[in-house]
Amino acid sequence: MAQGLLHSDSKDPESVGEQYFNELWSRGLLENVEEHALGYWFKIHSLVHDLAVQEARKEQQNLESLHQLSFVDCNKDLHRPTCDKICVLSNPVGGGVEPKINPVPLFKCITKFKQLRVLYLCNSSLEEIPTSIDTLKRLRYLDLRGSRRLKRLPESICKLQILQTLILAFCSEFEELPRNIKNMIGLRFLWIQTKQARLGKDAIGSLTSLRFLAIGGSENLTHLFEDIDRLNSLQTLIIYDCKSLVTLPKGMKSLSTLFNMALWGCERLRLTFPIEIIRLKKLILRGLPALTNLPMWIYYSVENLEVLEVGELPRLRALPTCLEDLWALRILRISNCPMLAGYMHPILQNWNKMKELRITFCGLLSKQVLKEANQPEFATSRIFTIYVDFKIIKLRVASKDKDKDKDKAEAKQTKEVNNDERKSDAHQTRLNNAAGEVSKQDGIGLPGARPTRQEEHDDHHEAKNNGQALKAQQHKGNNDPRFGTEQPLKAEDPKDIDGTVRTVPIMDVNSSPSNT
Repeated sequence: MAQGLLHSDSKDPESVGEQYFNELWSRGLLENVEEHALGYWFKIHSLVHDLAVQEARKEQQNLESLHQLSFVDCNKDLHRPTCDKICVLSNPVGGGVEPKINPVPLFKCITKFKQLRVLYLCNSSLEEIPTSIDTLKRLRYLDLRGSRRLKRLPESICKLQILQTLILAFCSEFEELPRNIKNMIGLRFLWIQTKQARLGKDAIGSLTSLRFLAIGGSENLTHLFEDIDRLNSLQTLIIYDCKSLVTLPKGMKSLSTLFNMALWGCERLRLTFPIEIIRLKKLILRGLPALTNLPMWIYYSVENLEVLEVGELPRLRALPTCLEDLWALRILRISNCPMLAGYMHPILQNWNKMKELRITFCGLLSKQVLKEANQPEFATSRIFTIYVDFKIIKLRVASKDKDKDKDKAEAKQTKEVNNDERKSDAHQTRLNNAAGEVSKQDGIGLPGARPTRQEEHDDHHEAKNNGQALKAQQHKGNNDPRFGTEQPLKAEDPKDIDGTVRTVPIMDVNSSPSNT
């Protein structure tokens, strides 16, 4: 998105990016893809990797088209290259070691790159960002995650109105957001950690272009901003490790575009208010010890909810009955809920799209599912595999369906073979009759040319043998996967058959039975 590669006249760049991802996945260019709560884990195909390395080497050879530059050791003197077309500037760090960065020479160099779009300075020892950052008018992506000494951003950063992504996650010393952050109207992705106790009005609530908002590790935070209802384009909300957060703002009930929500590690958080307008697709509730029941507003997402993950809820005793109506659910994960009990079979019967059910360390519920899995009626579930603790349960319904499909295929094949044999016999009879008419017209069979009785006996014996060989060959073809793909037989020379007309049944390639 930051490179401007996601183009569409009618779709958001986030939707276009997801479409590209699915296309690469379907073509096998992404491997070991695993769907997790709000994203995927995967690796690119080796061919794609080699192609990327090859293209990167070409860019290194030609500074005029260089798109990426990495600072391995920022203590060394930085010299300005002879070009100003760099689009990516990154500072890769290995081993979890914070690089010692002097911001003055670093940003003196960075600000020379007027075409810079992506600035990646993760896990750095930066304590401040120079005010000259506002000269990067084309900057769209700024990632400062893991900069544990960073305390604030300059007010001048708010002049970057086309900045789309700002990441301040795991910045444990970060004190507060800039006062004029409301001017960053181009922000679509914001991930922050702050020491603030409250997020005031006319700040984040003014960023109406936000699609993704994550707030985490803010132990002093007790209240979110009340004007959250102004975020009328927000699709994903993540709040984690906010130990003092008591409740969510009431304005959340107006977030009609919110599809994904994750809440975890908030020890005092209670979900007591209704959110009737929300139609969630993915919901994660973990590490909420004050929660005794799952929120009833899950019921309003029965037609949309695809992923539900709950865990570390020590006081949760039962699942809501509305779970039976979640017919769109694909993934259900329940972990570390020791008091949770109940029967899963009535719920599973209504889930037609379920791909994964995983229950981990839930005590009573784990034992009940293991017990139910051995019952015949449990096999009516459409889920083929269930994970319970360290055990994998293979439901019998999978093998039953496979056997039914195999029987149907064999019955269909037998029917097609019988039809082909009847057609071949009928066709052979018609050709024999026609051959007899032709022999009469050509003089064959006249009184002076009538074959002897011995010749008739030999011809009859030869025709019988040919018919048996033909049926054997046809039966072999019906069981041969190559049947129907051979080249057509060449007609024999009439001189070689001594006046005897032989016929070969014509098999239609399109109607020949397939070996399944």
